[in-house]
Amino acid sequence: MAWKTPKERAAAAQGMAPRALIQQAKPGAIFTVVDKAIAFPNERLPGAGARLLHSVRPVVVMMARLRCTSSQPNTLLVVPCSSSHKGMVGDWDLAVPSSERAFRNHPTVAYASLVQPILKSELDERWGDVSPEFLVALQRVLASNMALVGAIPEDVPLSAAEIASAEAAGPAKASP
Repeated sequence: MAWKTPKERAAAAQGMAPRALIQQAKPGAIFTVVDKAIAFPNERLPGAGARLLHSVRPVVVMMARLRCTSSQPNTLLVVPCSSSHKGMVGDWDLAVPSSERAFRNHPTVAYASLVQPILKSELDERWGDVSPEFLVALQRVLASNMALVGAIPEDVPLSAAEIASAEAAGPAKASP
């Protein structure tokens, strides 16, 4: 992104994005970043060679909204995505269903195994948001990858929609 004002350029030098852009960051928001901002560890293997860099790469924000919009940390956790993935998708990543309209290309894969920090200043264009259902599915894959599965039972709401629905339903009744 081309920062326009001296204030925006100064903020970018500290890793921050313009306020108007960063206010849009939340769990499940899809942004583009410059492809070279994303690390693919397999590139470091002997004989792997350099990957074909794209002009931009979509990422899904996976950080709590409060952390996204505050000045510190100046990083966000994101899941990089690809629309040029060929072959099978392991259970450590997540195939994006074509019903996820905010993604511009299909088939797309969310590389949950590559969740990583980026500087907030690396955010570029916002494409939209994943659906609440896809966000929960991606959160579950991340929890599994991080060995947190036992900490998140299937019936615990993870998305804003699930939390709102659970709150509207009222307190759960104790089972006999």
